[in-house]
Amino acid sequence: MVPGGTRGPGVEVVMRRWIAVFAVLALAVLVAAYIALFPLAPQGGALAPLLSRLDDTAANLVVRSGRELAVLTPLALGIILALLLAASAHRAGLAAARGARKRMPGGRKGNRPDPDAVWRPEPEPVEAEMDHVPGLERRAAGDAEAGTGTGAPVAAARTPAAPPLMPDLDDEPALPPIPGAIVLARKPRERTTSEQAWFDETSWLGGLPRLGTAAWPADERGPLPFAAQLDLAAIAAACPDSPLPRSGSLAFFLGSGAVIEVPGAPELFTEPPPGLPPAFDEGGHPLPAHAGPLSRAFFPFWPVEPLSMDLPGDTAPRSEGFTATQPAEHLWWHGAVHLADCLHMAHHSAAHAVATERERGTLAAARLARLEQDPTTSIEDLDEAGEALAACERQLPAILAEQASLAQVVTAMDGFVADRDPWTALNAEEIAVLGELLAHVQRDCPTLVRFYVPETLGELTTLSLRAMMTGDARAFAQVPAAELARINDQHRLAIGHQHQLFGIAAPRPRHAPPPDGDVLLLQLGCDDMMEWNWAHKGLFQFRLSARDMAERRWDRVTLTFLPE
Repeated sequence: MVPGGTRGPGVEVVMRRWIAVFAVLALAVLVAAYIALFPLAPQGGALAPLLSRLDDTAANLVVRSGRELAVLTPLALGIILALLLAASAHRAGLAAARGARKRMPGGRKGNRPDPDAVWRPEPEPVEAEMDHVPGLERRAAGDAEAGTGTGAPVAAARTPAAPPLMPDLDDEPALPPIPGAIVLARKPRERTTSEQAWFDETSWLGGLPRLGTAAWPADERGPLPFAAQLDLAAIAAACPDSPLPRSGSLAFFLGSGAVIEVPGAPELFTEPPPGLPPAFDEGGHPLPAHAGPLSRAFFPFWPVEPLSMDLPGDTAPRSEGFTATQPAEHLWWHGAVHLADCLHMAHHSAAHAVATERERGTLAAARLARLEQDPTTSIEDLDEAGEALAACERQLPAILAEQASLAQVVTAMDGFVADRDPWTALNAEEIAVLGELLAHVQRDCPTLVRFYVPETLGELTTLSLRAMMTGDARAFAQVPAAELARINDQHRLAIGHQHQLFGIAAPRPRHAPPPDGDVLLLQLGCDDMMEWNWAHKGLFQFRLSARDMAERRWDRVTLTFLPE
């Protein structure tokens, strides 16, 4: 609003753009609903010709892409357009607000203070016996250098220096400054490290937590997935200025997010509760919606050590994930069993693919019949509808042939991997058989295996090496020396953005700034060695206000997922 209570032109623009946002969303929903529910044309009436045309259009879309994709496409387009319009409305609102401030009387931008006119208490004469408070002096000096203060009031204009004032003893104590970033680097696993020592570490990612008497957190959907547990004494040793407690540990959970403070050092891992959702699909994605043959109950266990960003050495995150260097020479039955499971999933989905093709054919035939009965139909529309039906009639037998071929491969593969030790290497002949089988299904069953089966044997080797690095002693013993050295040297950090505490977090989207005063408690980036292939190469951030952190109000922690 501008002075006088009238709306400025900027406000009108903002209102029109927000109306456009809702209009676009409503239109997208209506289109999607029509495609999902058609045909809707009555046998007679004034609307019959219009609705008949709409039914033909919807049928054409379904024939071309399937009903599910045809419904989702307008919804996705509507959401994208609405977001763009919303962003434009937000920018217009900010511009209108700035314009209103500029129009305020007095020639100043509203009541914005001079950033240099910050009140600070003048130092009183200090007696010699007060030399025992150097920490307070250092804190004050640090606040002055940063130019931020610790909650001091801001003057409205430049004024002469005020007389010295004594601080109010009833005021809340100033919070300590938040330190710089602490990176969590996964520890190298060495041949000399015993299995017991590896799993006795006090800070780790994945695996299971050690909660002692604390309850496993849950929300209305069930128990939350566990992500990390960090030793607070180790963090304090790496960061003397840490605002966190100096003993015990913090356990972090994903889902809706939770942080549990664990006193002491419980020796036993907490048993996973009933109903715990799967953490990830092997070779797939984390936090799947439904459990399947490749689902695993929890993430790989990997100890971490906190490192100050000020330390020398390479603390930059990785730019690429881990891949095996010699996949043709190293392959284990673990990878072959994984491939067998993938083939089972592809074969299970074949029934849905066949049903979809039958529905597309039925709709294409119905559309062609309707166009043939309409005297106003053009020859071009008839030809197009006929070609669509012919394509469906060709595709269905092809899918049925893929289904039959894949069934034979699944049976043969089950016999090939039966009773095999997962950590025994395949010989050259067995590797050749597996390569031929993989080439066969990609050639003869391309539609059914496209989203389920790895494309190369190298992917199987890479997957097995990741599992070996976090497995038991017998599995770890099979890791080739060259691959072990490379993983320990080059693949201990996250990809793109660090696993870190405090400091400046990864950039947030402009539409989602963090609340003022929030502190980055923990950030978890993408990490293929942890099976943390987050959607959109994003990351998780646990945040908490400095005040709540000082008071240990972990129930006020917020968890946000940020896409790249």
